[in-house]
Amino acid sequence: TMSAEVADRCIELLRGSKTVHTLDITGGAPELNPAFAKLVQAGRELGVEVIDRCNLTVLSEPGQEDLARFLADNKVRVVASLPCYSEKN
Repeated sequence: TMSAEVADRCIELLRGSKTVHTLDITGGAPELNPAFAKLVQAGRELGVEVIDRCNLTVLSEPGQEDLARFLADNKVRVVASLPCYSEKN
């Protein structure tokens, strides 16, 4: 899990960079990290494209009812992966 300090440092680096144009957030279910909204909002305020690599199951987690609206409102590009449902797996 990314700590608040690491998230703050990422935002600091974004603020100081003239060459970083994309913030690509990934890892398990990054939306469940307490710093996720802060990272997204900071990235968008800085004019950076924000990508959320999401497995979509998080949308049905308790407490995440507003996530889809948050992502849309912040113009986050969602790259979705779907779990495999074959009988072999």
